[in-house]
Amino acid sequence: MSDYKEGVLLKTAKLFTYGGSQAVCIPQEYEFTDVTEVHIFREGDALYIKPAKKTWSSLAEFDAADADFLLDRVDVVDDLRGLQ
Repeated sequence: MSDYKEGVLLKTAKLFTYGGSQAVCIPQEYEFTDVTEVHIFREGDALYIKPAKKTWSSLAEFDAADADFLLDRVDVVDDLRGLQ
């Protein structure tokens, strides 16, 4: 079922219980892609769900850089120190 409120398309979703917690079945057109975690917060009687932003700790998921990574990089910090 769909409805409009203040120019926004509202969809009706089903609630169900899963593992002792309440869950919502998100309509296909609202599904998150490439998202494994969300933040949820309450404002009045409304709940909002948004993708959780990656934290610095998520860098641990990547492989380490090669030993010669940025070896040929010009060091610009030394060049700027005398400008203050």
